[in-house]
Amino acid sequence: MVDGNAAQWDAFRSQKRSAVYTPPFAPWMITALQLAKFSIFVALHSIMLFGAAISKGIIIFLATNLSKPSHSPLETKFSKECPRAVNRDDNLHAGVHISLLLVHIVPDVVSIVQCFYRLTTIGRGQGGINIPVIFLETCRTMGFLLMFFHVFPQLDMLRALLITSCLPIIPIAQKLLMDVSRTMKDEHSLMKRFGMTLATFPSFIVFLVLTAGCYLWTVLDTQFDRYIILPLAIMLASLGFWESWVGVGHAGTFFHHLHQMKYGIRKMNAPTRLLTSTIRIFITLTVFVVTAANGKVTMKGMTGVLFHWRSTEKHWPLLIVALCLCVLHIILRISSRLLAGLELRVLSGFHPIFLTSPLLLTALVIHCHISPDCWIASKVAAVGLTFRCSQWIAAPIPFNDIYLALMWLLISMYKGYQFASQPNFDKHDEIIRATPVVMNPFASNKVFWCLSLQSVVMNRSY
Repeated sequence: MVDGNAAQWDAFRSQKRSAVYTPPFAPWMITALQLAKFSIFVALHSIMLFGAAISKGIIIFLATNLSKPSHSPLETKFSKECPRAVNRDDNLHAGVHISLLLVHIVPDVVSIVQCFYRLTTIGRGQGGINIPVIFLETCRTMGFLLMFFHVFPQLDMLRALLITSCLPIIPIAQKLLMDVSRTMKDEHSLMKRFGMTLATFPSFIVFLVLTAGCYLWTVLDTQFDRYIILPLAIMLASLGFWESWVGVGHAGTFFHHLHQMKYGIRKMNAPTRLLTSTIRIFITLTVFVVTAANGKVTMKGMTGVLFHWRSTEKHWPLLIVALCLCVLHIILRISSRLLAGLELRVLSGFHPIFLTSPLLLTALVIHCHISPDCWIASKVAAVGLTFRCSQWIAAPIPFNDIYLALMWLLISMYKGYQFASQPNFDKHDEIIRATPVVMNPFASNKVFWCLSLQSVVMNRSY
């Protein structure tokens, strides 16, 4: 052991590993510390899992209520047991739009304030602006905003939840292209190339299944007419979620900076973060204005929500919920950082990426079709909202669209498990532990599909 620090192992082997090591604590103290660490792990893990599910559920609930309530063509158990006449005036209609706007715009405003503080205190010597990061974050923002403000208002909550499972389409397409490129190498024999071609069929089928989400409701007999916006939103959001397809192979390429950010080697500098947040705010406001104009949000309703802050106003709870969501995202980030700092890896089988959608799906099925909670329905009806359990009757010919949507969910769970799982190492590998860095510390749209990679302590072998 090294003199003066007997608790650490000597990496230069000045003494043998068999040297006697005396624990600095009594056994009962070590056991108590282990129990405390385990309790912290369970508490933080539960906060992340259920917090991500609550965040995603509320955002989908608000997005599906952007359009004014209408009668559902399909009577569900919820509509029979909890009939509620939902009346929404101009203030409430504008309040739903503004509350969803706040969820997206407040994190970027805080990010801009942080960037100005760092630029004024640290100085400008923080590197230049990174174009690939700005481009991909802009794609992510545009894709999610198109979903929230244009696609989800025409869907019920169940279909809105399931369409988010199509977002791994870019990583799957990347894997398919890599597999196909291997079959074209002349260094392999003809028989081996034929076998490699057959091995690409599963990835090809999975890609076709996810691609069906871009046009399924257009070809079926439904009232869905966002046949251009939906595929554009899916592609942009999937491309923008660069953490899912940037890997070790991108080191030294055009995406080298993204590779360093993903594996915690480099942080995003303040100028890039400042410009990205500014562009995101501009895009969010633009999409909001277009949606408000198409959704017939009156200027009277907008001014009533923005300037009437009395607690007796009906739209007041909507704004409170939006601000609480922003606080929840801060808590999620703090929890994930604590887990990473304590070197407590979130279990892959219980990771928010893997379990958030199944938990929400189970809750929606129970609430809409098994055991509706009329108390919750009455509370949300008071602010002009309703649970949209079915937007249209499922077409039995040629098949029910829910069956294919459930396949999207299974594929998304499989890719989410792969994304959250840790790689295996040989006992002789050198392991570099790093806590990945995210662009926006309160990024709500990253919580939408999954909790960001900040919650996974990445281990990579070099």
